[in-house]
Amino acid sequence: NMIVLPEKQTAELRKLGEIGHIRAIQAKLQDIEQRHPEAEGLLRVLKEHVEAFELEQFLALLEEIDAIT
Repeated sequence: NMIVLPEKQTAELRKLGEIGHIRAIQAKLQDIEQRHPEAEGLLRVLKEHVEAFELEQFLALLEEIDAIT
């Protein structure tokens, strides 16, 4: 069962992912985690992609999340 994030959050993450701003993405994920602790599992997967510089996978996962909402 996938936790969905508010579309505003995924839009901001996508924008940062498209320009490749790793530190800003990490800060945003931290902020989202504090506001949405129920999304911890999903955020962990997103963080793993960012830490490995796998931005294509990061952006693909954001698209999946948006498709669910």
